[in-house]
Amino acid sequence: MRRRAALGTFVLTALLLGCATAPPVLQANEEVRRSLAPTGTLRIAVFTGSPMSMVRDAASGRTLGVAYELGTALAARLGVPHQLVEFGTFADVAAALASGQADIGMFNASSPRASEVWLAPTLLSQEASYLVPGTSSIMAIADVDKPGVRVGVQQNSSSQGLLARTLKSATLVPLPNLQNVPQMFAAGQLGAFATNKGILFDLSDRVPASRILEGSYAIENQTLAIPKGREAGGAYLAKFLDEARSSGLVKASAERARLRGVLFR
Repeated sequence: MRRRAALGTFVLTALLLGCATAPPVLQANEEVRRSLAPTGTLRIAVFTGSPMSMVRDAASGRTLGVAYELGTALAARLGVPHQLVEFGTFADVAAALASGQADIGMFNASSPRASEVWLAPTLLSQEASYLVPGTSSIMAIADVDKPGVRVGVQQNSSSQGLLARTLKSATLVPLPNLQNVPQMFAAGQLGAFATNKGILFDLSDRVPASRILEGSYAIENQTLAIPKGREAGGAYLAKFLDEARSSGLVKASAERARLRGVLFR
């Protein structure tokens, strides 16, 4: 886990939320600030490498991602600095939010840990499917569950829990992160990789000639979450996200991070 302090949060309000027809600015009182950022800094939990959460553009060096942009915009609105708390998996993000080690982060509402956090209303939805090599004989989701098919999945993810129950013949291969997935495909160590299509599209850019199977084995509803017991902050967060949605920030942040395969709510 790496922590990085960020500066200039006040400028982000104008850059990320400002528009000519913006509604009146949602004001935060001291109770809301203490609820959402009890340390005086908004600690944003991010899954590095996921456009839903946070990515770093290699060409420009810019930091992008839906959770990152919404989190930094929220910090600016609250008038507090922000700090990124970086993790290698969404499961680690979930654990940090559930334990109060972070203040806000993107969350899959179908996660087994959903009851351990406060969830805002759904922001967007994603289909979960499989990435396969271009030469694979697997053409449909129903073809995956065959003897000898090794299916990569993020360790402790909601997909791992679901597929462990539903796949009868294929072999699940839990992986600690996404970094080695392209190499494992190239070495023939995986026959498929399972996760939401936002991540699959990003992976497909790094696995030449790969294909994402049509359809889905699940739908993931994504939104921002905060630790339980911060209801005053939760009410404010829900209104902030309504404003971010109507202003176009949610969609724009997804487009900037090249998040594909999503349905906006």
